[in-house]
Amino acid sequence: MDVKQSQEFDRPSNVSFCEGCSVIVFDDSADGFSEGMNWNNEPTLRHSREGGKIIIMKPVRSWKDTLPDLPRMAESIRAGCRMCGFIREGLLQRNMGYKGEILVNGGYLWGGRGDANDVSVTDPGLAYWRCEAYKVEGGTRSTQLAVLNFDIDTSDNDLLQWLRVDAKCAPEPLDPDTVEWLKSELRSCDDKCDHIKPASQFLPTRLIDVGQSEMDVPRLVLTKDAFKVQTIDDLEYAALSYCWGPKRDALKQVKTTKSTIAAHCQGMPLGSLSPVVRDTVKVCWALGIRYLWVDAICIIQGDKEDWDHESQMMGHVYYSCSVAICPVSSQSCLEGYLGARSRGLDVDFESSRRKHIRGSYRLILSSTDLDEHAMGTPRPGPSLYVDLQRSSWDHRGWTFQELVLSPRMIVFGPSMCHFVCETKTISENGHIATDAMHGPLRSVMNKALGKCVADTNHSAESVQEAYWQWTSVNEAQSRIWTYREDIFPGLSGLAQGFATITGDTYLAGLWKNDLHHQLVWEISRPLAGDLASLVHSLQHADPYIAPSWSWASRTARYENLPDRQFSMSVAA
Repeated sequence: MDVKQSQEFDRPSNVSFCEGCSVIVFDDSADGFSEGMNWNNEPTLRHSREGGKIIIMKPVRSWKDTLPDLPRMAESIRAGCRMCGFIREGLLQRNMGYKGEILVNGGYLWGGRGDANDVSVTDPGLAYWRCEAYKVEGGTRSTQLAVLNFDIDTSDNDLLQWLRVDAKCAPEPLDPDTVEWLKSELRSCDDKCDHIKPASQFLPTRLIDVGQSEMDVPRLVLTKDAFKVQTIDDLEYAALSYCWGPKRDALKQVKTTKSTIAAHCQGMPLGSLSPVVRDTVKVCWALGIRYLWVDAICIIQGDKEDWDHESQMMGHVYYSCSVAICPVSSQSCLEGYLGARSRGLDVDFESSRRKHIRGSYRLILSSTDLDEHAMGTPRPGPSLYVDLQRSSWDHRGWTFQELVLSPRMIVFGPSMCHFVCETKTISENGHIATDAMHGPLRSVMNKALGKCVADTNHSAESVQEAYWQWTSVNEAQSRIWTYREDIFPGLSGLAQGFATITGDTYLAGLWKNDLHHQLVWEISRPLAGDLASLVHSLQHADPYIAPSWSWASRTARYENLPDRQFSMSVAA
């Protein structure tokens, strides 16, 4: 996305710092810095020690305060320091469970290796503002309590090149510029990407007709009655891939049942829909997509016959959709995702080396902040993978199949939007990831469900490769399933496609002709207890999912042993 030129910037108002926080204003005349050129032959700031290393800049801002209320920072806030307020808010969000004196050190980090999968972040400059909080015991620093990582971005083009920071994202997910960018990515994908299309015409049994604007009332439609066969190829629909959330939230979600289906076909006012569905309708309006598939509304809940039929079709629903909408920032069906984003803290900057380079950049709490890697070296900037790290979506069982099968995805993360197709992943801030997000099973599904050049008589080599790719379902097995018995329905679309390739028989998550390989698995981490207790738990499983020889009988992650490097055969 374009950023505005530095001469157009408006200096942020009411930004004031206490004397201690004045070090937040970055000084490009510090020792070690010099002028250089970037990949585009434009002037950029260089450090003598950069080149894959994280450099901790000085001076470092230090605070001494007391938890749980941080009264000294609170006093500085009352005196007008926004930086103290910014850091205090971030620390209080951590719920550190400690009472006593603490020391907080904060400073800039420069450089780093960049993201190995991100072609646009191979040369990071001003990477992070980082704060580390420690206990103070006996007057000296002791145990680390927390780390706060703040991303840095700007809407000023000169600063973008000079400091090599991220492009600033829009204040709201459906900002007009963001919507136009998403539309352009969809158009570009249609025109330039050589994706394999579905082999046959398919429409879900039911779709939500969202209309074209907020003037229209969404309603449920039966596709066999609403559309002629000749229109199917031209009809586009979006599919929602989301988290239902805990059972108490799922119970409150608006659903289609036998008693509500007639009313839903008449109309579902926007305000009556669950927040996550309501926001997705707005996304469809913005993108000009008239039809939407949502499992809770397009499958008759509580109707076993309809559920059994529709769950078998779910693979085709996602494989044939125009785009999947993935609100990974939403943890539940009762949580929307289109609210205003964090404003962060604006900091004025004026180069000491090139006076025309001036503007402002923003510190914003990183979406890596609370993840398991926060105590280590931070990543060079927000990307799709960072947004996914802490999301419930990336750990939900059903979304594994939805990720593999969806041809394109628009991902609404906590920090920004991302566009994903089979050939690229591009983020709102311009980051472009080079590795495939869909996973190894996608190529198998394309052979099974897509219009492939290859004929249906798949070679022995391609079948063996497919068996090997099937082992990636171990990720789905260790994900969170609200109802554990959903694991096989949640993989049914993949299993159907796989059977098309191999002609094999599906046996509780394994394949008959490859059992001599697929039975060779083990739990990744040893389980507590003895053999007798394990046998008892398997014999009295509630609910019963699968026989004990199937990985699906366990909830802990499993691994296939590396036996495929050897030649194996089954004795007659």
